[in-house]
Amino acid sequence: MKIILVFLSISVLSLTASAGEGGKKPSLDERKAKVSSHIDRRISSLNDFKSCVNKASEGEQIKACREKHQAEMKKMRAENPGRKRGKGRHRSKNN
Repeated sequence: MKIILVFLSISVLSLTASAGEGGKKPSLDERKAKVSSHIDRRISSLNDFKSCVNKASEGEQIKACREKHQAEMKKMRAENPGRKRGKGRHRSKNN
């Protein structure tokens, strides 16, 4: 449950940041649909990852599951260019 809340928070923050960069601000319903879609994709990927790990009988199989999951997450991040990374708790106080 905590994972879902984290993903929702990240998605909402990324949409809020990208909306302020200019252009027409998306409506609340559009933002909600986009966030919901993104969450569904992440949950699906996590469920596939969990299933893969549960089926694994060796450490190498778990490693392969993890690499596949990381590749999927990287692809999803690449498809969302409006997301700004590095604005979390590790941001320096001088910025």
